[in-house]
Amino acid sequence: MIQSPELFEAVFNFRDIGGVQTKDGRTVRYRHLYRCGEISHATQHDLQLLDQLELKTILDYRDEEEAIVSPTPSIQGAEYIRISATFTSTLRMNPSLEQLHEQSDTLFTKENFLQAYRQLPFKNPAYRALMDRIVTKDVPLLQHCTAGKDRTGVGTALVYLLLGVDEETIVHEYLQTNAIIDLQQPEWYTHWAATFGHMDGFTYIAKANEECLRTSLQAILETYDSYDTYFFEEFGITKAMQQDVQSYYLK
Repeated sequence: MIQSPELFEAVFNFRDIGGVQTKDGRTVRYRHLYRCGEISHATQHDLQLLDQLELKTILDYRDEEEAIVSPTPSIQGAEYIRISATFTSTLRMNPSLEQLHEQSDTLFTKENFLQAYRQLPFKNPAYRALMDRIVTKDVPLLQHCTAGKDRTGVGTALVYLLLGVDEETIVHEYLQTNAIIDLQQPEWYTHWAATFGHMDGFTYIAKANEECLRTSLQAILETYDSYDTYFFEEFGITKAMQQDVQSYYLK
């Protein structure tokens, strides 16, 4: 669910992913699972709000370079885990706009973006860490990257799939990022627009794109015969474990 843009002063795209209904009519519990973009610019007000969440786990999907330039602040009581979710440079929010400009012609294309989304769900140590924490209930948990739309978007989709949410609802939640960008453009988006706004397909890359997420979901079902098989083969999550997870996170 979209959070009020006034809730945080400098934490972009934050939302509690609770409140979504599953295929069997249950509802994802609030105050267990959160998502957002980078929190490095959090104000004192924002940090107080984050403290109130009583987070146990913060999972950062960014690369080392991103984290060095924009470090995640320490949140009392939360274990901070940074594991890059990316295999290629396409999804990386490189903090150097000059480097981004030099790489834009070869990296920031629709084809490369779709390929990155095809790769994300498989043999990904970042999502293995996510699923480990979900299964062991090390929550409340906050997952984030720089924009909170691609790496975090796929991570959130996987959590919803595990909980039994249907694909259309997952896509709808994923696309909420665009409404948030339209309400309050974050610093990274402003910089990207100034540097790459002239490029064909800029909006396709800079905003959450339905085709991208559906590409990830399709890749899973092309590789495995079902999502249940995917969760077992990729993360060792059995049907019994999945039922236990659903009992905990759903009501």
